[in-house]
Amino acid sequence: MGTTSSDLIANIKLKGSFPTASDLFSNADYLSVLNDEILNTIVPIINKVNEEYFLSYKAYAVTAGQEAYRIPKRAVGSTLRDIQRIDSAGSVLSLGRLFEEDRKSLTAGPIGYYLKSNTILLSPVPVQTSGTLRMAYTRRPSKLVMPSACAQVTAINGSVVDVASVPSTMTNNTLIDFVQQEGPYDILDMDVTITGISGTTINFASVPSDLAIGDYICLAGESCVPGVPEEMVPTLVQAALCVCLTSKKDKSAELEIQKLQQMKDSLVQLMEPRVKSSDVVVRSNILLNTFRRY
Repeated sequence: MGTTSSDLIANIKLKGSFPTASDLFSNADYLSVLNDEILNTIVPIINKVNEEYFLSYKAYAVTAGQEAYRIPKRAVGSTLRDIQRIDSAGSVLSLGRLFEEDRKSLTAGPIGYYLKSNTILLSPVPVQTSGTLRMAYTRRPSKLVMPSACAQVTAINGSVVDVASVPSTMTNNTLIDFVQQEGPYDILDMDVTITGISGTTINFASVPSDLAIGDYICLAGESCVPGVPEEMVPTLVQAALCVCLTSKKDKSAELEIQKLQQMKDSLVQLMEPRVKSSDVVVRSNILLNTFRRY
């Protein structure tokens, strides 16, 4: 059984000696703090180690006459890891970054892209509907909600899923995510449409092949589990604890903040390198540039 948002809240209360009844903070308050600390503490650590923990892809069909393609809404900081063009043969080419002052009239391609607000503009504008534009990005962890806001899977029959209960927020055509109940709490598939609901049975066009009993169906962008590897959870709880103690002017806050820094340092050491047998990290473009010199 994995860690849920209820477990995280209970852990904060235990560590901070907060009363379980008539508490200064509501569950909504704890969730707000936890969600803030996922973005303020956990995401920066993940970005720092650069070990592709939340690497995701968004694919668009390249359409004749269509210049603009939106950056995925779940991309951390609306930033991209890479922008690639995949042709009909499956060959992958990373597109080059172009700038506004470099605009030229080009007829073959696309060979590059411009950034405009949160949109990618291909250059030149495609003249054929062919191939795929793939954006690689670091996915933002889902927003934590209480378990009651999610449906836990009790049985799977093809694309028909039985759940313990269906939240009132889920109806036909609602977009959902399939989320693992245990670490590393992966999103098995996201932005999936509910095609029908009858009682505690939910229908989909298809479900992930690795969906298992006990996993969760959550509103798109939400989750009742932390969404990070289990080893990151204590640091998340500690970060939230520090915020709660500081807000109530607790004298132990300073000591807990020092402990948090130690935990963050230890977590970075634990997380990198992710593949312990790899002595050197070599990127493909480095290899290509090396080969071209000989």
